[in-house]
Order: sequence, then C-alpha cells, then structure tokens
Amino acid sequence: MNVTRWMMVATLAVLATSGPARADEKLDTDTMQAFGGTYLSDCKNNASPRVTVFEDALVFLAGTKRVAGKNVMSAASFYGDNNDDPKFRTVILSELPDGSQFLYKVSQDEKGYYITLDGDTKAMAQVPATARGLVYRRCDAAPPAAPKAAAPSPVGKAAPAAPEEMPSAPALLGDASFKAVYRKALGRLAKEDWLTALDGPSPAMTKATIGGVEYTVANACKNHDCFDNNTTLFYSAAKKVVYGKVLNAGKSSLIGNPPPAVAKELGAVWFKEWRQGK
Repeated sequence: MNVTRWMMVATLAVLATSGPARADEKLDTDTMQAFGGTYLSDCKNNASPRVTVFEDALVFLAGTKRVAGKNVMSAASFYGDNNDDPKFRTVILSELPDGSQFLYKVSQDEKGYYITLDGDTKAMAQVPATARGLVYRRCDAAPPAAPKAAAPSPVGKAAPAAPEEMPSAPALLGDASFKAVYRKALGRLAKEDWLTALDGPSPAMTKATIGGVEYTVANACKNHDCFDNNTTLFYSAAKKVVYGKVLNAGKSSLIGNPPPAVAKELGAVWFKEWRQGK
C-alpha cells in the first residue's frame, strides 16, 4: 500500500470537512462507542504491546515505551487504498507532539474488531520495530454471534405465518400528520431534497417502544451517496412527534429535540443501520 498517498487522501478529506485541527479535537460518540477501548497484541498476555483508543488520544504502550497522539479524528468515509478491503471499517488519526501523524487502521473479521498501526515515518520510528506489524485485538469483546437456527415446527402443526413486512420510509409521506411534523423538525434541512422526498434506498420500517411510547422506526439515505447522507427517524403517531438523527454531507445532527433516552436509542439504531458491518 502507498502509505503516503493513502494518508494524504484521508487527512485532506477530514480537514476539508472538519476545518482546522484544534487542541481539543475528540472522537464523536458513535465512533467512540464502536471502536473505543484497549486492544492487545496477545490476549493471553496482559503485558504484551497494546494500543488504546481514548476519546481524545491514541496511545501505544510496550513495556516502558509509550507513544501518544492528540487531536483525534475518524476518517471512516475516506478509504483511499482500502476501498476494496471488505474488512476495513475506519481509520483513526492523531497528531504526535512533533507534528507527525500516528494512525490506527480498524478492521473487522469473524473474531471482532482489530487494529493495525500506520503513520508518518517519524511517527512509526517511535514504535519498536517488533510491534509495528502486529495485530491488536479488543480481547474483552465477544465475537459476532452466529445466527440462531429456527426451531422446527411440531409434526402435524402448520408453522405460524411470518409477520407481514412493513413498508419503507417513503410510505410515511402519505401520512399528513407525519409530513407536517417532519417538515417542522427538519428546519433548515428541509431544503435537502433527499430528506424531504425520502426517495433513496430504505429498508422496511420497524417498531420500537421507548419510555412507554411506541415509535415507527424508519431509515433512508440519499441515492448513490448513502454513507455520508442518511437518516434514522422515530415517529409517534399518538404523540405527533418526529425525532431523528441525520447525517447530511458527513455532518451529524439531531432533529425534533429528542429526549435523552430517545436520542440514545436513535444513535444505537443509526449506527447499526449505517455503520455496523459497512
């Protein structure tokens, strides 16, 4: 892999969308929830070289050798040479005190997430040669669960009918009550055609109950640009409210002023739909 070109693509893309780096640059909540924590090079040896993803720092530790980078950013949508790697999930960038870049490349296989190291020549020179090519795993994370096989139907009894699949997000626009509160919740985002029409790819809607309130859960994205333009919506017909998490041109926002419990669930559903396994 051409590391220099890959780093330039990732770095320039992040700077273009995030503005100048600040001393307090931190990972967003969704990235931290998914990839934060300590990863060991040998899960059977707690003293083995390790890397840790903190909200505001990337830290490598091997014995007394410590390398720590600040100004932490994620470049999940700028893969560079990783476009054809189905295991790649994101790259997390940081800056060392000398100005060089120290990177964690996060991938996923059947055992879970793992990290490999990369960065500027100056940054990698600070990592012991024996630790540069290691694979670091989050050892306390359970591997992805295998799907459970459906139980066979009792002999002589017909299997229960599968529940009827719900329509996808655009069907909500046929509900005048939804359309009115949705437009209001969008605010300035109502100028985005893909959000007002919800005409891009959209899976079947589901139901969720939070705090005793039942919501219709809808997911939709922009045609040909789902990774950076997508939304998860919660609609309560009884309460006449729409809450949502919107990623528009890579910038995240909440609409409808969701209460904390709803906002938390929105983030979890959004991540599962638009980031997990992508």
